Amino acid sequence: MEGCKIERGRKKEQFHPTLFSYCQGVGLVLWLGISSAFGVVFFHVVPYMSAMLFLRPFLYRTLADELIGSWLIYCMALLEYMMGLKVVITGDKMYPGERSLIIMNHRTRLDWLYFWSVLIRQSGVKTEKIILKSLLKKIPGAGWAMQVGGFIFIERKWESDKKVLNKMVNYFTDMNHKTQVLLFPEGTDFTSRTKARSDEFAKKNGWNTFDYCLHPRTTGFTYLIQLMRQNNHLDVIYDVSVAYPYNFPQQEPELLMGNVPKEVHFHIKRHPIDSLPTSESDLKTWCQQRWEEKERQLAQFYKVNAFPANPVTDDNDKVKGYMCSAEMMMCLALVYWTVFVIGIALILYYSTIACWFAIVQVIIYVYMGHIYGGFEIFQADYFNWFFKGKQKLQD
Repeated sequence: MEGCKIERGRKKEQFHPTLFSYCQGVGLVLWLGISSAFGVVFFHVVPYMSAMLFLRPFLYRTLADELIGSWLIYCMALLEYMMGLKVVITGDKMYPGERSLIIMNHRTRLDWLYFWSVLIRQSGVKTEKIILKSLLKKIPGAGWAMQVGGFIFIERKWESDKKVLNKMVNYFTDMNHKTQVLLFPEGTDFTSRTKARSDEFAKKNGWNTFDYCLHPRTTGFTYLIQLMRQNNHLDVIYDVSVAYPYNFPQQEPELLMGNVPKEVHFHIKRHPIDSLPTSESDLKTWCQQRWEEKERQLAQFYKVNAFPANPVTDDNDKVKGYMCSAEMMMCLALVYWTVFVIGIALILYYSTIACWFAIVQVIIYVYMGHIYGGFEIFQADYFNWFFKGKQKLQD
């Protein structure tokens, strides 16, 4: 980020890896990879789980969300308790049971990871679906889990991406799913290279350049809002600003060094869907205005290392319950997933049948991710074909 204002005018804490931090980082990444692989590979080990995928897809969706959600809680428990991550939340509350679109600036490639801590404490993490680059679905273990979880993967080719958005949003609508879709309108993380491209884009359109975030690309944003509105599947927009007052890893490999942020700050602004314009041009303007506000907000943040605090009283019993139970959920996830991983490792060591089952499951996930298009696409296609009588979208 050399040459960007975000690095000037304040003392930026540099992370200096040590042997201990390397051991922590490598151990964390390996353990998360193993636990995600074990969880998703043995998710279908009970015969009726596979049957529910084909015969009871609504129940299957619920159980898959519970599985993935519990692992996300486990992931954050390790980051907070083992690595010392602290998450600071200010602004409006996020309420459980809403169908929402969450938009966020993309400071690093791991913003979505730390945001799970917010969802655990407020609206719940199990119904979140992140829009991600399709390459991530092919990561062994974690990528397979994202597919089972119904995450939305795009190629950054608009015509094909539009079909994927249609397929997945229609699937969640038909499921009557309380979906929380996380979208990064900037399309990429904030670096010197991407900032230069953003500045060029801004000048071409006659806009001011930004120093703390990138200009949003609004095509996907407007299309997604209109699609979810059309399906009556959108209650609220949450505009989230993320900032890092101290150290932070820009990319995933830096986690191997043990470089986990000391603090991540999230500021949330709630916009009921009825308050947004309806036309495509007005929605684009609305999004651009939110990013201009975000730029000013982030500029102020990096002067004092804090967002303006405006605590909201817990007037909603569900929110209060989520806040009170977050620590308990993380402790339970720590116990369950740790015992589960050790137990599966022992079963694989002593059982040839379990090993062959795991091999078959791995082959299925590799086929789904590399040839079919993804397990999430298979779930939507099967639901449409068998239960809705819809034809598959053409490739």
